[in-house]
Amino acid sequence: MTGLATTSRVGLRFRKEANWGVTPTTGNHKSLRLVSESLNFNIGTDSSKEIRSDRQTTDLIQISASAEGGFNFELSYGEYDPIFSSALQADWVEAGTDGESTMTATFTTTALTASAGTPFVNIEDGQWVSISGAVNEANNGIKQVLTKTSSSILTFAASTFTAESGTANLKVSSARLKNGVTQSSFTIEKEFADIVQFISYRGMMPSQMTLDVQSGSFAGGSFTFLGKDSAQAAVTVMPGTKGASLSYPVMNSVNNVSNILENGAALANTFIKSLSLSLDNGLRGQDAIGVLGNVGIGNGNLNLSGSMDIYFADAALYQKFINNTDSSLSFRLSDSAGRGYVFTLPRIKYSNAQIVAGGMNQDVMVSLSWQAIRHPTSGTTIIIDRVGAAVALPI
Repeated sequence: MTGLATTSRVGLRFRKEANWGVTPTTGNHKSLRLVSESLNFNIGTDSSKEIRSDRQTTDLIQISASAEGGFNFELSYGEYDPIFSSALQADWVEAGTDGESTMTATFTTTALTASAGTPFVNIEDGQWVSISGAVNEANNGIKQVLTKTSSSILTFAASTFTAESGTANLKVSSARLKNGVTQSSFTIEKEFADIVQFISYRGMMPSQMTLDVQSGSFAGGSFTFLGKDSAQAAVTVMPGTKGASLSYPVMNSVNNVSNILENGAALANTFIKSLSLSLDNGLRGQDAIGVLGNVGIGNGNLNLSGSMDIYFADAALYQKFINNTDSSLSFRLSDSAGRGYVFTLPRIKYSNAQIVAGGMNQDVMVSLSWQAIRHPTSGTTIIIDRVGAAVALPI
């Protein structure tokens, strides 16, 4: 019997393109972890409008085409960093090698000073960093920089540390990603390993990104792409060898979510049931005569929105909606070893709020929708800080 493809043998791999829609011929490519995928080459057709006396249709004609779709994922450390970067249209700015520096350092109660070099040159005020290797265990962990005094001195809030001197082999890990304007693209290939078939999609740019944190579930999301064209073959089109996916554990929405800050402070006397964000780059396919597929991808405005469901304890957030008050939102997702991300939306406004009794024997929830907008001081809409370990991003 001829083999039939099954989803348990499907794999995704990707390679960043130097030129849009051109699969590189050198270097290596990398596997991608996924939950499900919807990548497809959509071809638009139209029936011939010729009138025939026998009432039949003359032809079905191809009139447009576009590579589209994406994949759903469960969040794990480092795996999707290149796609986060492309979705935000900017590069990660890493502290040290692959986001990690090793040094000899001294702690005061409010400062961390490297004994030599400039390991903090790429760290900014307000950035989250991960510290490990301190003698005093309380000095380790994820901390927020208050100010960068110099490229070798970071200051923190009062009583952040216990003083210790000359600590060797201290590691400070951090990388920061902020929204930008530089588009980048990938070749993404879908492999059906059981029947040895490959479908590649070129010029794929992230058009949308979602992140969902629901109680009693994994932390996950999706990426949706818009690209140039597609090809099918019995051999891979990817260059070099396939790099394995990273093996860090999947993050959950129970003990892997922490430090949720609304307007810089933890919510008091209540709890969050669910939290989601949705990024839309407003991409559009550009088609032209003589080409089956897109000849370019037009960029659009960054639209970043989201929602929260909170147990109703007071009307503070509801009043922010009524008064159109500026606020901010920040939350951390990290695995059991402290590797993860801090997502910061420095300026949001609530676009909708509902407090309703849905029925008998139910909890009353505050359902909030928010829109992220440009912060006038930082000039950003979203910031992602990666903390916890070095990550070598694929080229």
